[in-house]
Amino acid sequence: MNKKIKLIVANWPISCIVGFLIVLLFWVSMSISIILAPPTFNPLKNYMSSLGNSSFNPDGAFFYNVSIIVSGFLFIIFFIGLTLWYTDILIDKILIIATQIVGCLLAITIILTGIFSEDFKPQHIFWSIIAGILGFLVNVILAVYLVRQKEAIKKISYSIFILIGFYVIFLFILSPDHILTEWVVRTLGDINLILILYNLKKIHQIRTKSFS
Repeated sequence: MNKKIKLIVANWPISCIVGFLIVLLFWVSMSISIILAPPTFNPLKNYMSSLGNSSFNPDGAFFYNVSIIVSGFLFIIFFIGLTLWYTDILIDKILIIATQIVGCLLAITIILTGIFSEDFKPQHIFWSIIAGILGFLVNVILAVYLVRQKEAIKKISYSIFILIGFYVIFLFILSPDHILTEWVVRTLGDINLILILYNLKKIHQIRTKSFS
């Protein structure tokens, strides 16, 4: 019981707070990086990762790369916090534990994509690919968990699978090398995360009321 209390702040699960913070941190930092980028920067012609290239974006690369690294550490907190959604149903608990294990590996790879920015292109590409694969797995496992929960909003749970479908199309069927792919996948990923956070909050809210 005490462990669960530590995972809640002002009636908000720490995972939900951290999750929204991750999205906000990234888009604010990216906006700053874009503002500081050279006039030649164009989302239709430049990868998102180019914002972290100190040669291309000497004034804004720091903000972009630091936000990626910090997001990785925040994701570790997010996945640890999912302990709050354990249930007595074995398969559901296994799904959350699997999400936590794969998710923490994802968080580490995210940190590495920030440390090995586009300045270290071979390493950056390698860790970005690993992050893409792990991110896909995490989304699928967590989406399956949400669909199984009677307290979850079903329309949102199924819409997560639709977004995962688009994720697959852009990341695996279309060319991963296409410039727009990175922008679309990242945007879909954050929309997906927001939907997951909303559903997790809803589940927690209903379960808290049922136990009170």
